[in-house]
Amino acid sequence: MKRVVYLACFLAIVSALAGGLLSFVNEITFDRINSGRLGAEIDNLVKIFPDAKFEEISFTDETGLIEKVFEADGQGYVYKINVRGYNDTITFMIGINNDAKIVGYEVLVFSDTPGIGDVVIKDDFKNSIIGKASNDGIATVSGATISSSAIINGIDAAKAHYNEMNGITGEGTLVVEEKVEIKLGTAVKLSDEILERYEGEILTEETDGNISIYQVAVNGYGLVETNGSTGEYSRNEYKIVVNRETMTLESIECIHFGDTQGIGDRTMEAAYYERFEGMSMEDYDQEVDVVSGATITSHSMINAIRIVMDTLNK
Repeated sequence: MKRVVYLACFLAIVSALAGGLLSFVNEITFDRINSGRLGAEIDNLVKIFPDAKFEEISFTDETGLIEKVFEADGQGYVYKINVRGYNDTITFMIGINNDAKIVGYEVLVFSDTPGIGDVVIKDDFKNSIIGKASNDGIATVSGATISSSAIINGIDAAKAHYNEMNGITGEGTLVVEEKVEIKLGTAVKLSDEILERYEGEILTEETDGNISIYQVAVNGYGLVETNGSTGEYSRNEYKIVVNRETMTLESIECIHFGDTQGIGDRTMEAAYYERFEGMSMEDYDQEVDVVSGATITSHSMINAIRIVMDTLNK
């Protein structure tokens, strides 16, 4: 009888030890398997939540910007996001903790314009994001409007998803536009012959009701001043939107910049483009401001407007 009791106790102890050992091994194995499954992404995930265990979760995202969502166990969520910058795709991670605060921002892939768009990978931009709430607005960056707007759109998608999961009021889609002071140079009239140096043409035209959209390609600094001999320059291309009923310019936007980076691209500030909104498309005698230090590129853009005016006035 004693032997039976002894054997039963022994088996119970062995079973308990085996169960504990199995549980310990499973925990270690799970962590290793999970880390292996996350692959290289784990390196950036732990930068945002250093002590967390991560699990990829399913999600829905109408924007198409969110690639993956990871739950940081007990701490918050990390979003992997792809957006289109000025030249190429930007991939980054944004972390939002359980207090609805942005606590991490890590750029994984960036090949946008050096010296301009790359401000979004620098500490100043990162510091302007960290600490924001999931329903706070984030300002675009002067001189890197396209890249920073793209990043903010991706962050907004993450914030909107997070807010929906947690029942937080606010769409997470507010963007604060930073007003930029533009230094202006000598104005030019639309009738000035100097604009004729910047040859161009309308590439496409689309009309819907009273609104016409033109894509215009115009020679800029490099093609005019160097005759295109360096091969480093191409035509600047603009999208110009016109209201045919009022014969006024609705908006202008550069969709391809072929001039000198860091100089001519001063004309690409939204604050400069806004100066043209509402401009009459019938008055050749009106003066138009140019950007100081980017006169030639300004002339190129203004001549794109004149080319559209010529088409409308035929």
